[in-house]
Amino acid sequence: MVVQCSGSRRGDPPYEIVDSATVLDVAAVRAGTVTLPDAGPVVLLDPIGGPIAVALAEELGERAVLVTQDNIAGNELSRTGDLAPANVRLQQRGAVIERRTIVRAVRPVRPVVANGSSAEDAVLEVEVEDRFSGVRRVIAAAAVVDCGFRLPDTPLPGVTRRAGDCVAPRTIHEAILEGRRAAIAL
Repeated sequence: MVVQCSGSRRGDPPYEIVDSATVLDVAAVRAGTVTLPDAGPVVLLDPIGGPIAVALAEELGERAVLVTQDNIAGNELSRTGDLAPANVRLQQRGAVIERRTIVRAVRPVRPVVANGSSAEDAVLEVEVEDRFSGVRRVIAAAAVVDCGFRLPDTPLPGVTRRAGDCVAPRTIHEAILEGRRAAIAL
């Protein structure tokens, strides 16, 4: 018996990624397989309003630009009673919160090359739209991290059972239950 517990994959972004701009997956950032630049603003795209983007914004502090379509950052934290405390922590750490904002595109920007500076200093720009007025503007970024929805992973050949987020991204509770059921079935 082969049990697949490979986790989930990043969801399809609802925004355009222009000219192969690099948008990092929050799972890869957390796993340490990609690193964030040491300097510059990091734009965190949070269409969910959950704890993942809020926690990363807290860690990054004043470098973080948290983009949410909601009226308040971490909207889903209200279920745990951490909504107000999380927003206080974000303010204390100096994170910038872009409320009522929808991401439309992420594209690379080439800075003007002057005094021998390299084109390697390129940054990204995130085109956003006000959710209510439709006014568009651009946010400059050293990196962009997608903290959005996850999708089930593709079944691997020869798998007889699947457990965890590769079935459907949920909480660790369901993953443990499915993993236990797979183990008992052995």
